[in-house]
Amino acid sequence: MIVLAHAGQNVEERLQRPSRFSGPATLGVDIFFALSGFVMIYSSLQPGKHRPRPLQFIERRIIRIVPLYWVATTLKLIALAASPRLSLHTRLSGWAALASYLFLPVRNADQMFRPLLGVGWTLNYEMFFYVLFALAIASRLALIPTLGTVLIALAISSYFHGPSGHAILFYSDSIVLDFLWGMFAAWLFSKKRKTTEWYEAVAVMLIGWVILFTPTPFRPTIGIGAGLIVYGVVLLEPYLQSLPCWMIYLGEASYAIYLFQSLAMPLLPITMARMHVSYVGVAVAGGVFLGVAAGCAAHECLELPIMRYLKSHVEKGARPHIPLEPVMPRKP
Repeated sequence: MIVLAHAGQNVEERLQRPSRFSGPATLGVDIFFALSGFVMIYSSLQPGKHRPRPLQFIERRIIRIVPLYWVATTLKLIALAASPRLSLHTRLSGWAALASYLFLPVRNADQMFRPLLGVGWTLNYEMFFYVLFALAIASRLALIPTLGTVLIALAISSYFHGPSGHAILFYSDSIVLDFLWGMFAAWLFSKKRKTTEWYEAVAVMLIGWVILFTPTPFRPTIGIGAGLIVYGVVLLEPYLQSLPCWMIYLGEASYAIYLFQSLAMPLLPITMARMHVSYVGVAVAGGVFLGVAAGCAAHECLELPIMRYLKSHVEKGARPHIPLEPVMPRKP
């Protein structure tokens, strides 16, 4: 969804032609956040597993997120330095570069909070969520109530300031509730005692899609739809044991695709604009192909070697875990 949305946006901006894909497809970000909340909580609910140390948790998240993002950001920085006119929204400066590498919110040329690599704004929220999760681990309190209190407070505070607020208010946004709905989905899934019928799982997903795509001025309801979609998908897992290899591969390469698609995708509409050709369907399909191809290449040539190297070194110095505390409060 996100790749398709970005392909549509490139067509609209580079070819000055309308695209039906640039709007609703951006809601894939909400699913992405809900899935992140689900994975964090569900992994802590597995029987026999221990809660990692806070620093150990952050270390693993850094290994997974930071190296490839820094590579993609560096490539974007080189491209901007070589040809600033190719970027429509990015404003190159020392602070913008530093903030991008440190996952800090920084405004672009449109005064939106976007790092040099535009898609990185979602990773700013991801890293913020990881820090909150690590602090919740350190507190040894129940995870969902502790994190939920913070996320709800941030969402409520977003209604008391405008979009032109200080950079720190970037995190005060109702979109952070997407993580909470994913966490609830993980908790519900952990309480499930019997296999769900496939049609029940599909019904949950369909309700989620309806909520997600129903226009509403109340932003938090979008996250509920995203959480239901994630919940429906995991309920379907017993019926999805024989997925095609290419789908599994694209899932494994999804992070690299997400980062590198924005570097390759504009090439086709830029070329078409210079040739005065404006076939929207060709531009969107070609953009998706270039984005996915670039991501898969980055996955093979960069992500896998980096992950193998870093994991081998981290596992050598891994320390024992500490006991796992409950995710929800114990009943009195």
